Amino acid sequence: MRNFRANRKNETGFSLIELVITISILSLVSLILYSVNAFGLRSFTNSQKSAEKQFETRMATDFIINKIIYADSIEILTDAPTSTPANAHDIYFDSGQLKYYQNGAESNIPGISGVNDFTFSIAKKAGTSNMVNLKIGKGDPSFDLSTDAIILNLDANGIIGPQSGIGIRFYTDKADSVSPTSIESINPPNDIYVLQNAPALLPKRLTANMENGTTREVSVRWSPSDVDTTEIGVFSCTGSVVGYNVPMLQVVRVVSLPILEVPTLTIQLYVGQEFGMPETVSAVFSDGETTIINDVVVQSWDTELDTSEIGNFLAYGYINDEFTVELQLTVLANSIVSLDPLSITINQGVAFELPPSINANFTDGSKYPVTVSWSPSMLDTMTYGIKTSTATATSDSSKSTTLTLTVNQSNLPTPIGTIITSGNNGTIKVKGLTGTAVLRKNNGTTINSGVLDSNGEYTFTNINTSTLYDVILIKSGWFDSAPYVFN
Repeated sequence: MRNFRANRKNETGFSLIELVITISILSLVSLILYSVNAFGLRSFTNSQKSAEKQFETRMATDFIINKIIYADSIEILTDAPTSTPANAHDIYFDSGQLKYYQNGAESNIPGISGVNDFTFSIAKKAGTSNMVNLKIGKGDPSFDLSTDAIILNLDANGIIGPQSGIGIRFYTDKADSVSPTSIESINPPNDIYVLQNAPALLPKRLTANMENGTTREVSVRWSPSDVDTTEIGVFSCTGSVVGYNVPMLQVVRVVSLPILEVPTLTIQLYVGQEFGMPETVSAVFSDGETTIINDVVVQSWDTELDTSEIGNFLAYGYINDEFTVELQLTVLANSIVSLDPLSITINQGVAFELPPSINANFTDGSKYPVTVSWSPSMLDTMTYGIKTSTATATSDSSKSTTLTLTVNQSNLPTPIGTIITSGNNGTIKVKGLTGTAVLRKNNGTTINSGVLDSNGEYTFTNINTSTLYDVILIKSGWFDSAPYVFN
């Protein structure tokens, strides 16, 4: 019996509290696993959607570039066209869709036709005559892609139409008849001779001979991309050109040659132009068979030259125990080449003063303002029309230019009326810019009128102020002023 009871006392189990804690922990773990799984699923879904946006955007961009790259005429469109000419091609944005018309008939852009959550714009590339910038967006939030495209076969008119728009119309009359040509051969590069420890500059382009008899510069990639010139010897690099499967060979010969001569260095600058003594100069290296021109370091100069004064100056630089270099510096007067013309437009009656200085172009290529005198010294803005004045540089009377001032016809400024005394014999004072003040009744009938004096004032007397409504200014050559209404 004692053994049985002892065994009963050693039996173990879960209490209610332990069971509740265990279930809570399992629930928390399950919740965490579910959250991680849901987050991963959402991330995968979002990544998939983002990838789809990128794919569709790039597909549209590549399609448009491939279509317009050989166009011989291009026009930027600001509105969706109502029709497309039979020999033209249109690509434009309309209600979230990219539309494509080929030879006047509606066509499809592969993979994206009918999709209505695109954005699209196209613009001429600033500073170029044959480049456009495409901006295509997809979805919300949007994935945007901006790409520049070079148009290769544009006619003399180039890219026409406004600076930017929502579409493009292009013609490929000449391009459609052009057959693509491939590379027939590439002219091998000449051996490169380089001094020991000097950089070896491998050519970035080679001349390719095309099947149609023309030549074209093509980019080349070298392996290795640089040459170690610390050791004398003959080295080689292998070059590859896209579209041509024959490897190119560039031989680099690293040599050690003595200096043969250091040519005189001549520099011509304008007074005040920035200048510093050269740290290196060109030298001729030769052993009688091989000749190389390469830079050498100038150890020191016997004097420092500057451009503060006009004249001819000499300095000698020390290369080594055997060679020096002569520097001949010529400092010229920096004179005015021309003055920039000015064209300004203002409204009639606006105060205008001729500027005391305008931009001048100098022989050193710089541009900055110079003081000028004007003839006539004042321009009338009280009358409309085109007015001109001649500016002459005070430092060089032979250089002049013209200012063209366009004065637009305008309304006279609204006058101000003050009732000094009221009644049947009232007194009214009117102030304004110029012209004739006209007192009026409510129905527009004239009560009285008077010309403003040199101070821009006129005083009316014996006015029945009970019928007075407003006052305006009128003058020949001006539009009537807005009315001033008496309270």
